[in-house]
Amino acid sequence: MSNQRVSETAVHVGSGAIGGIAGVTFAVLVAQETRAPFVGSIAIDAAGAALSPADLSSFMKVVGEDAKTFAFSGALVALFLVAVLAWLALRPWLPALTGRHRAALTSLVAGGIFAAVIGTTAALEIVLDTPLLDDRQWGAHLGLSAGVGLVSAGTAQLIDWSLSGRGPGPPSTATGSAITRRHVLSGMLALAISGVMSYEVAQSVIATTARGGRSRLPAGVRPSPITPTNQFYVVSKNLFDPRVDESNWRLSIGGLVEQSVELELNDLQAMGSSMNVQTLICISNEVGGHLISTARWTGVSLASVLEHARPRVGATHALFHCEDGYSDSLPLEAINDPRTRLVWDMNGEPLTQAHGFPLRLLVPGRYGLKNPKWIREIELVPEAVPGYWQQRGWSQDAFVRTMSRIDAPAAGSPTVDPLLVQGIAFAGERGISAVEVSSDDGASWRSAALMAPVSALSWALWETTINRPAATGVLVARAKDGNGITQDETERPPLPSGASGYHQREFG
Repeated sequence: MSNQRVSETAVHVGSGAIGGIAGVTFAVLVAQETRAPFVGSIAIDAAGAALSPADLSSFMKVVGEDAKTFAFSGALVALFLVAVLAWLALRPWLPALTGRHRAALTSLVAGGIFAAVIGTTAALEIVLDTPLLDDRQWGAHLGLSAGVGLVSAGTAQLIDWSLSGRGPGPPSTATGSAITRRHVLSGMLALAISGVMSYEVAQSVIATTARGGRSRLPAGVRPSPITPTNQFYVVSKNLFDPRVDESNWRLSIGGLVEQSVELELNDLQAMGSSMNVQTLICISNEVGGHLISTARWTGVSLASVLEHARPRVGATHALFHCEDGYSDSLPLEAINDPRTRLVWDMNGEPLTQAHGFPLRLLVPGRYGLKNPKWIREIELVPEAVPGYWQQRGWSQDAFVRTMSRIDAPAAGSPTVDPLLVQGIAFAGERGISAVEVSSDDGASWRSAALMAPVSALSWALWETTINRPAATGVLVARAKDGNGITQDETERPPLPSGASGYHQREFG
């Protein structure tokens, strides 16, 4: 292969790469600055649906809290590769096109290819029996994917012209060309532009995976009774959480009702609000994990809101639809529980974007997946409807298991005698009646002192002291719920119904 041919191939591939970066940047910026979805999210949903629940759970356990970074980075790479391959596939056809028609047709065809790839991926729901897009998202995803193709191919064509010395006129008959100052300057400019775009994408990855600016407590520190909002755990299926404009937002109530209703946030707040303290825990929380937090929530009971629509006799479940395409359903007993509430304030401030602004649900005694965020519609239905996570193997009921966690001392830290041991325990609406700690592999147990819980739905903070000489170097904690039932000792992974087992902590 001649040096000229190698040089031309490098120009084409380099142009495609810069075009791919431009397309990815376009997708990221549109999702970041508007209410439009992120095109790459469909690839993540498809991958998650293709994996078995057990395989997906194993992957999540390996990557831990970096799962969002892995998923986002993988989606960006997939978008980039599709853009580059679409451009390179079109290259052989370009000589047949002349003038400005070449650029226009190249971009249009690339846009069509991109839309076809995204559409085909979304159509996997027919094979996987898992809906990847709801009705509102199809048009947005296909339109945006076409836009990514247009931007990437158009940019690649312009860069290719600039680097190869060919303009938008008829194809040149020249068989070779020397590298000129203009080629060098054009190449440097292209690299600078791609560098800026890559920086924007990298910043987006950092911002997206650092959900809500959440900060961490230092190791060996027990949390306070109320979790500050910036320390409250955040879990979301989204790469980019929805940005909801309150002025255009309405809560719709329909389905098996006598009268469909649309309510603004002011309407809900006028119904009479109350504040309560409640702990939330994620169903994917591992034994000893930190996906559990407590806050003060202000809102109104779900039942009182639904009364405005007058549910029919056949309505046995409420199906919640959210701005991000998430859905889940609750049975009648949970709906009518006065402690089940629609809330809009968290710790005295409006909900943040990460925590579901403008409206989310709080359900006592159930894991976080049954507490949807960004609610836009409540549909009364005659039976349970599997939600987003149930379609992926997680529990339909999702009742909270009794858990306890040792926070202090920190793992491996130097110890003193006597040793102060502190932690938390939670059993949902059942409450906590006792916590016990062992330092001799469970041969004996020492009762811990419980702080009075802030509410009947909040975690319990506990502490005790252990004589250092009698300790084995491993602490074990267990809790009893309000009915006196000891938490399950059997070690189970979070999937499908929440983790179980005793938390252990090595020290000294």
